[in-house]
Amino acid sequence: MIEPFSREGNQLFQHNISEGMITALSNIVGKEHAITEGEMLSNYSKDQTEDLYFQPQLVLLPQNVEEVSEILRICQNAKILLAL
Repeated sequence: MIEPFSREGNQLFQHNISEGMITALSNIVGKEHAITEGEMLSNYSKDQTEDLYFQPQLVLLPQNVEEVSEILRICQNAKILLAL
């Protein structure tokens, strides 16, 4: 899951991902394995450890190591934060 927020101390920072980047990352896994809108994004907005809610812009569901590697490479180069 690509998370558009980061935490530094007690401050919360939002990082928006461009539409072009969302398209590029979605193309890696295919449209059927990329969630970009709707209620499905809410399913990935929290976990069971805390009462925190952060709506992601994009959820990717890679199917193999090569897709994971490409996603990580692109995100690292673009300085996009990830939540795994």
